[in-house]
Amino acid sequence: MATKLTFEPRRKLALVIGIGDYENVTKLRNPQNDAKALSSLLQRMGFNTAEQQLDKTCAQLKNILVDFEHSIESNDIVLLYFAGHGVTSEGQYYLLPKDFPGMDAVRPLETPALLKRNAINAQDILNNLGDRNPYFIIFLLDCDSQYLNANKAQSVELTAMHNVDSLIAFACASDTLVDDKSEQQNSLFMKHLLKHLATTSVDIENVLRDVTNGVMEDSNSKQIPYVCIPLKHKNIYLCEQAGVNSPANATWAQQGVTIAGGHGAGSGTNQLSWPQGLFVDDDQTVIITDFLNHRIIQWNKDDTTNGKVVAGGNGQGNRLNQLNQPTDVLIDRETGSLIICDWGNRRVVQWSRRSGTTQGKILIDDIKCWGLAMDEQRYLYVSDTGKHEVRRYQLGEKNSTLVAGGNGSGDGLNQLNRPRYLFVDRQQNVYVSDRNNQRVMKWNKGTKEGRVIAGGQGEGTALTQLYYAYGIFVDILGTLYVADSLNHRVMRWTQGDKKQGTVIVGGHGQGAGANQFNCLRGLSFDRHGNLYVVDENNHRVQRFSIK
Repeated sequence: MATKLTFEPRRKLALVIGIGDYENVTKLRNPQNDAKALSSLLQRMGFNTAEQQLDKTCAQLKNILVDFEHSIESNDIVLLYFAGHGVTSEGQYYLLPKDFPGMDAVRPLETPALLKRNAINAQDILNNLGDRNPYFIIFLLDCDSQYLNANKAQSVELTAMHNVDSLIAFACASDTLVDDKSEQQNSLFMKHLLKHLATTSVDIENVLRDVTNGVMEDSNSKQIPYVCIPLKHKNIYLCEQAGVNSPANATWAQQGVTIAGGHGAGSGTNQLSWPQGLFVDDDQTVIITDFLNHRIIQWNKDDTTNGKVVAGGNGQGNRLNQLNQPTDVLIDRETGSLIICDWGNRRVVQWSRRSGTTQGKILIDDIKCWGLAMDEQRYLYVSDTGKHEVRRYQLGEKNSTLVAGGNGSGDGLNQLNRPRYLFVDRQQNVYVSDRNNQRVMKWNKGTKEGRVIAGGQGEGTALTQLYYAYGIFVDILGTLYVADSLNHRVMRWTQGDKKQGTVIVGGHGQGAGANQFNCLRGLSFDRHGNLYVVDENNHRVQRFSIK
């Protein structure tokens, strides 16, 4: 089992400010988009608050900052982001509000007084935040200094703001400039921040190192971010649970690599027989439900030739050391065990991953289970293809709560028809591949009806359609990925786009080529964004590397 990082629970608070619609100085095109995108991402990462403020005056900003400061408690992790114009004067760094009066007619000697009256001193913000005794402060300054350079009011130099409990990152160092003139929706700094910030179990120092490298590469080192490294606290993690944050325009290699099976149907350790679901661990170990071999088989990253049987493998049957056509599997990290949909035996079983384990134990019985998911509170979600519903269970208890369907087979918004795989997000919203309705449904927590977020237009090959949805995955940005089984392709639906998806891999007809599939089943991603797909009738699992 992969080493499990432990995280001390702390509140995470964020204030995200974007100012681009300046009244008296050069307008900027990216700050509003950047603030909206970051606020949305932080909410999905589990921040308790991620307040978004756009185009505020000096007086408004001062009030907003005071309110935010008063919301901070001891032991909080605090993130403050500002996108807009930034100015250095007399060793102090100032953030310009929307109504900053401009400096065209101001003599250089008058600049400090003007800034003190009409701008926000970044050091004062940092000091005031620190007075609330948070555990750690992250201050991100995505500032454009071209206005002052163009007017030659003074040279702009970076002033490092040192606070023992903080990490401060500037989008550009003193002798480089932010490029706000591109046609991209987000600034270069924000583009890479969105790409890396939600990387699972990577501390903020390394996240910003990746951001810096990405910005420098894309700008040919014309823009170089500058990060003031913290002196006291290390290993600050903002994204603690497994999750994937792929940019909306991410692409994957079109030629897949076989990492399990691919040697025809069979029971050898280098073979699979009609595989169904899979789980990808943090160390890229892949655990697969080997359907007609009635076993769970594990393939390690460094050995794609042979797998290892970790549950079942004792023939088809209902003894505790046997499985009968398993369809899905996940790892319960709390107990270090596998939880398995033992579909043919109408039960969910738990199987320890400890060496020497020879049998499992029954968690839930008399259920035509197919798909599994587990949320952060360790509630287990199970799809029942016989009752056309999804239920939530607390481990160790038989009682359950209906969370989707349960109104018979049908295509109504309160119904499902042969539900297959599941995904549960941080807010305990449930996503269901509604197989026979050719759609994917999202059921918000506590609601009686779901809504269609992909497909629902009948079976077909159009980009608006699915032909038997199986494996599903939702990344931190809310992007949905679907194994479109009989169209032999993986589809992507971005958040809010109900009309049509895009093909990210496959779509080249039924076949056994490296760019083809023959009936897809489960899919997942590793922490780096690489895609894994169960290719059922080719008896293999394919990996597609993110570019």
